[in-house]
Amino acid sequence: MQLNDQLKKGMENARSALMAIFTTFRFLCRQGLSIRGHEDPGSSPGLKERMGRSSYKWLSHDIQNEIIDILGKSVLHSVVCEMKKREHFAIMVDETCDISIHDQNKNYDTLFTFWKKNVGAISSSGCLEEKPTHVEEPQLPRRRRIPKRFQNPCATEPHIFFTPKDYFRQEFNCTELQKLVSVEKEYVSAVIAVNDTTPKLEKTREFFRSDLDTDRLLLHLTMLGDIAIRKRVTITSIRDIQEFLKEDSTVRDILPEVNKCIKLLSTVPVTKATAERSFSALRHLKTCLRSTMVHKRLNNIALLNAHQAVLHNLDLRPLVNEFIKSNTVRRITFALF
Repeated sequence: MQLNDQLKKGMENARSALMAIFTTFRFLCRQGLSIRGHEDPGSSPGLKERMGRSSYKWLSHDIQNEIIDILGKSVLHSVVCEMKKREHFAIMVDETCDISIHDQNKNYDTLFTFWKKNVGAISSSGCLEEKPTHVEEPQLPRRRRIPKRFQNPCATEPHIFFTPKDYFRQEFNCTELQKLVSVEKEYVSAVIAVNDTTPKLEKTREFFRSDLDTDRLLLHLTMLGDIAIRKRVTITSIRDIQEFLKEDSTVRDILPEVNKCIKLLSTVPVTKATAERSFSALRHLKTCLRSTMVHKRLNNIALLNAHQAVLHNLDLRPLVNEFIKSNTVRRITFALF
């Protein structure tokens, strides 16, 4: 009985040390830090005793990669489950060049294969992120004086923009954004259409494809215009339609296709800043000191660093149990939770 108690206590101490290792890995991956550095004087006694061993420290490169892979798969599963709960979402795909200056287009097929397997059929226009509700008004950037050594008296003066609207129009003059604006104009024109005109939703049909029933949407938009006139509500933009539906739940239930199209428009990303942030994070993750990192580990670390909130809220006990159950040696070394 005494040997059993001692063995059980040793397994629990080993489990505590393993839990400390998982917690440390979670913190380092969340912050984008490398797994190296000085010893923490406040670490657990069980972890200190295990670090002092000559073997079976459970910190080899393979063990590190396995722990990071377990954390990455758990975060990915949480993100996919959260997306399955959403009614509408979008996929934001961006790419960067590799060391041979070639775009990584081949990874698109891998992405779509994963998506169909884990989420389901790919829609033509769902969304991943919504437009922010509180955005500061844009400002003109500060004009910078050209250094004298670069000044050319024969050159023409640079164009001066007097309003933020003119400046950002030339800065973000993208085709997809223009399509989105034309779709919004079609919605508003269909709501406020005069009786002798027959509005068409050609841009909407081209942009959303099978996500919306355009014939039914046109009927609901016409009904929305009649209801707005009867209730003396002025509609001049998509925001007016959104506020009207938000205040009157009855109209929202009567016109489901209008409600659906408003959700889709509110969910379409207006910028690709989220995708660009992942490239900015790669600068901190793939440094000259970590240039030998394998592709799988880099993917997991980038995923963990991008979804810090999800990683922080993970319950590590099921993950520790998954790690312990993977082979016999671990089952006789660590106690399960």
